[in-house]
Amino acid sequence: MTAVGKIFKPDLRDLAVKEKVRAEIERIFGPTFEAAIDVRKDDKLNIVVRIRIECDDEFGKQELADSLSKLPQTYEIESRSH
Repeated sequence: MTAVGKIFKPDLRDLAVKEKVRAEIERIFGPTFEAAIDVRKDDKLNIVVRIRIECDDEFGKQELADSLSKLPQTYEIESRSH
């Protein structure tokens, strides 16, 4: 919230980005799949979204990357095998 009680728009944007990523992860991997999602800005103030998952499903990881590549933010997907 801002000093006058309005929602701080950058925080709202970050929440919307996280929810979009969560929705795509759920669509691809299922509702119980967990991921760490971090939204930040780089040195040029571009939005960068880092997603950390534990997954062996190469097809699913590629599908996630493809679905997020259409969005205006930069996405970095880090994965570790189980």
